[in-house]
Amino acid sequence: MSVRSRQEALDAIRGGADWVDAKEPTAGALGAVADDELRRIVQAVGEERPLSAAAGEAVDHATPGRVRTALGLGVRAAKIGTAAAACDPAAIERIGELFASDSIRRRLAMAAYADWRDCDGLPPEEVLRLTADWGGAWMLVDTHAKQSGDLFSHLEPKRIALLARTAREQGVALLLAGSLDESGVARAVGLGAALVGVRGAACDGDREATLSAALVSRLSLIVKPEGSPNQAEHPESLAASEKT
Repeated sequence: MSVRSRQEALDAIRGGADWVDAKEPTAGALGAVADDELRRIVQAVGEERPLSAAAGEAVDHATPGRVRTALGLGVRAAKIGTAAAACDPAAIERIGELFASDSIRRRLAMAAYADWRDCDGLPPEEVLRLTADWGGAWMLVDTHAKQSGDLFSHLEPKRIALLARTAREQGVALLLAGSLDESGVARAVGLGAALVGVRGAACDGDREATLSAALVSRLSLIVKPEGSPNQAEHPESLAASEKT
């Protein structure tokens, strides 16, 4: 569940989210929250849930520093987007340098965008190939332009299912996100997502509004039916999972 503040992190936990993901929705698809707020989120979450954090796009020279800061604060995994990376080979080199670090490799996720053509990104299959080649534990497929349709507006379900299956075979856990509503969350789980990321559907309004614990609870029951065990695990252990 994506949160932008300490209070939203607490509400996400209260609503039953298995994972908490720090992200600033006004700063783009993978906008990073300010360092001070990230510290507050880390303190609020503690050991209650695994915590990930968006660190921005690979083309931003500040992104590697954000990754190191987030991981240094105790975030379990940091996410980097690949928008415009097709036009900037040096950006991919910078990501590769991060994956080359033993202390970072298994705590880093590249994000492919379902609308990758529109943002000059890398296709999901290429992001998966790089992730596997570099020894990564997980990857994300999201949408870049949040007003241009959800995940399934850009990628066919059979392509997503094949991507999920290939990821599992290569030891990579696949996270699916991208303006998913309740039916989209259920669909993503059914296609083999190891984890499903949500922001807008859990807010009282659009994705820039305030997170609602009640809506988090509704969504959590789709991913994890009542009575099922908690699935909040490390991405490495999720790589062989059929669904959360």
